[in-house]
Amino acid sequence: MSEAPTDLSTKSERSSGKRGKGGGGGGSGQSRHQGKATGRARVQFDDPSRVARAAKAQITSRSIQQSDVPFLQHLPQYEGNTSISRGSGFGTGQVHPAIQALGVKYAQGVITGGHSRCLAFVNAMEEVFGDFVMTDMNNAQQIHRESSKLLNRCVQFVVECRPLSVSMGNFVRYLKEQIAHLPLVLSLPEARKLILEAIDLFREKRLLLPVNEIADIGSKLIGRGEKIVVYAYSEVVLNLLKQARTMGTDFLVIVIDSRPLYEGRRMAKALDEAGINTDYGLLNGASYLIHSATKVILGAHSIMADGSVTSRIGTASVALLAKSLHVPILVACEAVKFSDRVQLDSIAFNELGDPLQLLPSACERSADASLSELRDKLPSNLRMINMLYDVTPAAYIQAAICEVGVIPTTSALVIYHEMSDYTTSY
Repeated sequence: MSEAPTDLSTKSERSSGKRGKGGGGGGSGQSRHQGKATGRARVQFDDPSRVARAAKAQITSRSIQQSDVPFLQHLPQYEGNTSISRGSGFGTGQVHPAIQALGVKYAQGVITGGHSRCLAFVNAMEEVFGDFVMTDMNNAQQIHRESSKLLNRCVQFVVECRPLSVSMGNFVRYLKEQIAHLPLVLSLPEARKLILEAIDLFREKRLLLPVNEIADIGSKLIGRGEKIVVYAYSEVVLNLLKQARTMGTDFLVIVIDSRPLYEGRRMAKALDEAGINTDYGLLNGASYLIHSATKVILGAHSIMADGSVTSRIGTASVALLAKSLHVPILVACEAVKFSDRVQLDSIAFNELGDPLQLLPSACERSADASLSELRDKLPSNLRMINMLYDVTPAAYIQAAICEVGVIPTTSALVIYHEMSDYTTSY
C-alpha cells in the first residue's frame, strides 16, 4: 500500500532534543521543524510565509494551488499532478538521472504501494552512490559531508515529487546513520563500498526477506474452506495468499475494491493467475461481502506507535464493518513500516491525490487539459476531495503479521526501537 511520510531525525538527535537537516516527507507524525533537505513536504500550506520560503529552495518546478476544502488547506494540492513529464516538469539541477526518473514515476503514480516505492528508492540510491565521485578528496570528513549532501538533495527531489512513505523515511534515517558512522580514515572507494553494502543489507533484511517470512507465517493462519476478505492491493498480502495456496490450502478470497484507483482489479487478476478462487466487489457492497467472511487480512502503509494502522483510504471502513460483524482482522505489514509516531486522525497528516480522478470517465482529463482548465468547467460550488489514506484504530485489529511473528499492533513500537539501532547489524 501506499503511504504518508515520517520524520527523519536520527535517534541521537531525538534523544538530545535536536533536529537534523536530513530528508523527510509530509505525512503521519511529522514535526513542524524542518531542515534544508525536508523540502516542502513538512510545510503547512496554509501558512503563506512558509510556502514562499520553501518555494525558493525547491528543486522541482511543480506548481501548487491551495486546496478547495478549507480543513485540508494545510496539505499541498499539486497542479496537473498526472501530467508531469521528465522534460517539462522539473528543474532538476544536479540530481542523479536515476532519482529524476524515479521522481517522475512517483508523481505520475506509475510506482505505488509502500513496499514497491521503498524498494525502488533503495535501488535508485544504490545507483546514485555507485556513481558517487569527488573531484577534490582532502580527508574523510569531506567524504562524510559530500555524501550527506548528495543524500539530502536526492531526498529533497523525491519529496517534492511525492512525500516519502514511512518505510522510505526509515531507510533514509538508516542510511544517514551509516554515513555518520563511517570510519574517520578511509578513501572514497572504501567509503562507497561500505555505503553500498549498507544499502544492500537494508534491502535484503528489511524489504525482501520480511515479505517471504510474513508469507510463511501468515499462510499457516489460513484454514481449508475459509473465506478471506482483502481490500485493494497489497504486495505482502498477495504473497501470503499465494503461499497458502502453494501449501495446498483451498480457500476463497473476496476482493473489495473502490474508486478511483481500482487497485483491487490488480489483486483479483493476480489471485486468479495463482489459481485462487476469487470473488470481486466494490466498497459500496462491503457489508454483504464481509457478512460470510471468516477472516479479513489487510495491508498497511504503516503501523503507528499506538497500534493504529494507516493505509489506503477505505481500509478503515472495511475494518469497521468487519468489527461490527465480529470477523477477525489481521494486518500483514513489514517491520520497516513501523513508526514511533502517533496519528489520531486522517486530517492533520495525509496526502491529496488528483481530484479529477474522482470524475466519471467521460469527464476525465484529456492529455493536454490542465487542472485549472477542467476546474473552470465544474460547478463553482463543487469541491472534490481525493484523500489517499485513513487511520484504523488498534481496537479493531486482532493482530499484525510481521517478520517477527504474530503480534498485537500495540507492540509495534517495541519492535521499531529494537530495529532502530542502525549503528549495528541486525
